[in-house]
Amino acid sequence: MSVHAEASLTAQELDHQVVLFIRKLKEILDGCPDCKGKYELVPISGDAENNKIADVLVGIHKAANMEVIEEDA
Repeated sequence: MSVHAEASLTAQELDHQVVLFIRKLKEILDGCPDCKGKYELVPISGDAENNKIADVLVGIHKAANMEVIEEDA
């Protein structure tokens, strides 16, 4: 989402709108038999310097691997 000067939303209100959007998107995707269980929503911020999509995905992959290792132990 882009930040627009005339949007008149506070940062907290914008965050809330993003949460609502993600919930609705997940509801829609889970309601589709072709999509259910075949996706992962990946939250990233607009900070391109610290949130390169590859870095975010690698972090999610590492976290998932840690969960599997902990379950096996």
